[in-house]
Amino acid sequence: MLWSTVAYAVEPHPPRTLSFDTENITVIKIHHELTTILQFPEKVSMVVGKGLTDGSTPGKVQYSSPKGSKIVVLRLLDLKSTSFMQVLCDDRMVLFKLVGSDAPDSVVHLLKSEKAKQIEAADLSRFKIDLWQERVMQLVKLARTRDDLEASLPDQYKGVSSRKVAFLHTAKDVETMVTEVHRFSKEDTLVIFGTIKNIGKNAIKLNPSQMRIRVGESRVYKPNKLGLLKYIIAADQSIAFEAVMIGNTKGRKLHLSAENTFKLIP
Repeated sequence: MLWSTVAYAVEPHPPRTLSFDTENITVIKIHHELTTILQFPEKVSMVVGKGLTDGSTPGKVQYSSPKGSKIVVLRLLDLKSTSFMQVLCDDRMVLFKLVGSDAPDSVVHLLKSEKAKQIEAADLSRFKIDLWQERVMQLVKLARTRDDLEASLPDQYKGVSSRKVAFLHTAKDVETMVTEVHRFSKEDTLVIFGTIKNIGKNAIKLNPSQMRIRVGESRVYKPNKLGLLKYIIAADQSIAFEAVMIGNTKGRKLHLSAENTFKLIP
């Protein structure tokens, strides 16, 4: 009988235990041929991160977390990528750096007693920028899903004021309507939702860089983020928009109440 030896390219790391560390960033090694399981001390409420996907859209890292469970399952999709992930557990946010490796983690148990592996200092400054961008994305998601999530995530909505409104503005062939205003007091951030309608007879092309938010009758601000479903609108068609206002162009806080009148000026 002939025997053969098979060499495996992937050598998974045995299960290990790390700290449930909210002060530093935990490095997790993942691979496309092996799923990595993170086990948390409490139920996982939210998973966010640039490049993460649940499989329904393209991404660099695929994740799953069954509702009400204490686990997050990870698999690498882009072999050369490095991604950052934020997980909300027990009303506390934990930060991870996901790195592709031929020696990936198999199972990681996260406890509240041991010290976690920290991210390299060279990555910290870049991550601070990524972290704030991710936080803005998280605020938009929290605002959009408040009716569904507030009961299960009450701490995430402390200090948040929201209004259903109908602030209409018409300019030539464009009609804008602000329908929701959400203010996150801790971040002094406003998240605004609404629609843009082409009321003319021909298609129009929008220029987001020229759009402004008018507060009251005289104060005008350029939003820090303006998301449009598309830039060309056919006649008599509408699209949704979302705007985020964090501060003015000089980096100062706005201190604007959600009780103001907000209109999108195209």
